[in-house]
Amino acid sequence: FAFILPGIVGLALAAAWWFADRNPPTFPGDNEPAAAPPPPMRVILQDRRVWLLLAARALTDPVWYFHLFWLPGYMQEKLGVSLPQLGWIGWIPSFVASAFVMATGRTTDYFVARGYSPVRVRVTMFAAAALFAPVGAFTTFAPSITWAIVMISLVAIVCQIWFFGQGLLVADVFPKNSAATIAGLLGAVGASGGLIMNLVAGPLIERAGYIPVFAGLACLHPLAALMLWRARPRLAANPVAA
Repeated sequence: FAFILPGIVGLALAAAWWFADRNPPTFPGDNEPAAAPPPPMRVILQDRRVWLLLAARALTDPVWYFHLFWLPGYMQEKLGVSLPQLGWIGWIPSFVASAFVMATGRTTDYFVARGYSPVRVRVTMFAAAALFAPVGAFTTFAPSITWAIVMISLVAIVCQIWFFGQGLLVADVFPKNSAATIAGLLGAVGASGGLIMNLVAGPLIERAGYIPVFAGLACLHPLAALMLWRARPRLAANPVAA
């Protein structure tokens, strides 16, 4: 029932949206000439900037997937949280992260609109968020459920800023006719990294416990931030025309 009810609600909302959306908005660019066809995949993969972003995504997405799938079990096993209690508090990290992502997006757009380099603004945002990622290493030492939720929420904020912010960076760096393809590649690599993380997390936790896993994951966002920070000039070499 817990799976069926949300599914029914989702289908009802989708149907309501379908019948209500009878007047789609128009934009000034709708009358512009059609964009050039997308380049072949081999041409896209020849761009080193694509591989740089793919590497950053492969490093960072597993952190989110681990927290998404393994934290409920961790909180039940190590913190003594019951399933009903988990339902009351499990939504907090995602909710807080969503609010911060919206605020961060507005903030970066504010600076970009005032003439700052989009690449510099986005990468600075990533670096600032990554400074808080090491907090995740101390999750296993949280003295209470409240502190554990605070630490988990901070990590969720970092993960979501990176998850959604990379889409903005792709739009800033690459032409319109290849941006969607590159965004799809990032999603595929990130999901694949999450899949691998879930495959290896169980044996790692069984053999070494949660502490080294949390500590290792806490290093991935800072490492990816360092990669992107050093590559700022290369990323901004051919920005998308305004």
